Amino acid sequence: MGKKGKNYYKRKGLGGDQHHQSQGAEQGQENQGPSGWRYDSRGDKPTFQSDAFDEYYNTQALLPPEEWKKTVECLRTPLPTSFRVMDLGVSSEIVKEQAKKFQEEISKLHPGQFQELPFVKDGYQVNLPRPVLRAPLSGLKSFHEFLVNQGQAGVLMRQETVSMLPALALKGELQQDSLVLDICSAPGSKTSQLLEMLNECPRPDPSKPPEGMVVANELVVKRAHLLIHRLRHHNSPNLVVTAHAGQAFPSCFDGATGRKIEFDAALCDVGSLGRAWV
Repeated sequence: MGKKGKNYYKRKGLGGDQHHQSQGAEQGQENQGPSGWRYDSRGDKPTFQSDAFDEYYNTQALLPPEEWKKTVECLRTPLPTSFRVMDLGVSSEIVKEQAKKFQEEISKLHPGQFQELPFVKDGYQVNLPRPVLRAPLSGLKSFHEFLVNQGQAGVLMRQETVSMLPALALKGELQQDSLVLDICSAPGSKTSQLLEMLNECPRPDPSKPPEGMVVANELVVKRAHLLIHRLRHHNSPNLVVTAHAGQAFPSCFDGATGRKIEFDAALCDVGSLGRAWV
């Protein structure tokens, strides 16, 4: 067979340069991914090191050398796997029981690494890297499948622990008739928290839904569709999704009375540059 050139691999969805990089990795050579992050000798595990990143921030001299070294070590620490079990009735109770069983099993293999989050209702954190969870011989394959399947079913919400905090700041402020604006809402994990918190507020007739509303705004229409997809399992009449620029969100008016609607609370978790997550 003839020698395959770069165009062949581009047609297959692999950049020619990417193919040659992976060949070098198989031979134990140092290589870099498309974003400049270094990969190990197998080419499949990032070491979270970038010469361009180091050079740029060392030039800025933002911190003393020792403090900067500790900061970079923190930034290069893989994020834990964290999730919430949403409050959706009987199915949620079954998933909670499954999560408890996995907690017991994983704690035997990795003591202390599967923790309940004390500040989030039905929130969990597993301090193991994702490659470990996905490894077929790690004994955790069934747990990884549990996360994927229940996430697709909408009973479980994969969400970084730090992402759970903003909505909690409003927990003591909401009432059953509160109007809440989530101004940068996609992909919807924090909006889901707001809906649950609104539904937990005491109301005159518990058999009826709350009188309040969560307006979930997202500028990008495709991301707004993703938002609706992730929140559809709530089946909530208290959700409105809009697609508008957050910095110029329009005033809202009551259609019957013409009265201007004032929001009782707003959550604004703006997009970041993605340079660092803590």
